[in-house]
Parts: sequence; structure tokens; C-alpha cells
Amino acid sequence: MKKKSRWEDIPEEEADYYQMVETSIDMIDLEKALSKLPTGYREILLLHDLEGYKHHEIAELLGIKDGTSKSQLFNARRMMRKFLQNSYAK
Repeated sequence: MKKKSRWEDIPEEEADYYQMVETSIDMIDLEKALSKLPTGYREILLLHDLEGYKHHEIAELLGIKDGTSKSQLFNARRMMRKFLQNSYAK
């Protein structure tokens, strides 16, 4: 006689719901973290990671040097990681 599984699978429609809720929570956390970034960091992070601009293009758009764009992106990502880790640690 087969043992009945102790853990039942979540029905597909419920699994979709939980995935949607988790994604919504992640988006809210992401938006909160983005809002905490200094303006320059946020600007460069969005231009580079979301819009797909290269550092030389960002530098030209904002009137800064390539190195400034790179360092601000590095710092913005570091701050985002810190904000997001803190929001999940709670």
C-alpha cells in the first residue's frame, strides 16, 4: 500500500496567487529602496540598469565623467543591496 504524501501540492491557481503576492511585495520593497537612494545614484542606476544606457552616454547626458557614472552606479547598487537586505531581515 502506498503511503499518502504528507505534503500536498498547492493547486496551480493558488501557486499563481502566492507568486503574484510575493512579486508585489518584492516590487514594493524595490520601490522603497529606490526612493531612499540619493538623486544622483538613483538617476544613474535607472539610466544604466533599466534604460540600458552605457556609461559614456550617461556621462554625456548628465555632464559628468565616465568614472563618476561608474562609481555612482557601484555605490547605488551597494546601497540597494543594503536597503533590501534590511527590509528582508525584519
